[in-house]
Amino acid sequence: MARWQKVGILFGLTIILSLSWLKITWAEEETPPYEARIDSFFALLQDQDSQAAVTLIYENADAIAEQAVETVRERLETLSEELGQVQAFEQIQAIPLGKRFIHLTYLSYFERLQPLRFEFQFYRPDDEWKPLFMGFDDAFDEDIKAYARRQLVEKPGESIPIISPNPESDEDD
Repeated sequence: MARWQKVGILFGLTIILSLSWLKITWAEEETPPYEARIDSFFALLQDQDSQAAVTLIYENADAIAEQAVETVRERLETLSEELGQVQAFEQIQAIPLGKRFIHLTYLSYFERLQPLRFEFQFYRPDDEWKPLFMGFDDAFDEDIKAYARRQLVEKPGESIPIISPNPESDEDD
């Protein structure tokens, strides 16, 4: 076999192995179904469709009473009217408990007033993630203060990031 044929075969094998590695890497980085559902939930809120957002998040929620879902729907509708459209949202915490339960916390930023904290819990009794809880509130300033104080005690001397007083000047990551 000629030298250039060997180089061609090695080049071909290198490409195949590289593509296989990329496929495996992409599969590992796939968005978990509960995060995709939460992203869709916030997209609906950004479109000012809180009714559909609540329906989506509680889809296949066997353990949650319809009256509880209706209460959340009404509260979110009222808050959406007061706060305006969702401008952005971000996950600030994800706490898995084992392989079948996760608690996620998000902040959502509205046109008016303060952000809201959203908390979600999902459980996977079989192959499908099911919602167990979704709640939201704006009374988390004491939690933030307690966290900041705990950081000062646990990590003295370390710099704590300062929140920019002018979010318009922040550059996107």
